[in-house]
Amino acid sequence: MPKYSIGFHNTKEMLDFVNLANKFEGEIDLKSGVQVVDGKSLMGVLAIAERDRMEMTIYGEDSQALLGEMRNIADIREIGF
Repeated sequence: MPKYSIGFHNTKEMLDFVNLANKFEGEIDLKSGVQVVDGKSLMGVLAIAERDRMEMTIYGEDSQALLGEMRNIADIREIGF
């Protein structure tokens, strides 16, 4: 699975991210340090998003389409497999 580095500038971006993630049938994990949260959970995202950047993994068939839309919301960079 490809992994991405993701960062948010404000709470609105986090809310927009979670709303978009919940339209996706696959799964999204966000990791910061040893903590991993469901990218569809606003409470989870808020809990770890205070850090500078997180690692995001997207699981699902339409992940590339979702990633394209997410790039309009947050700062996302590919970091490898």
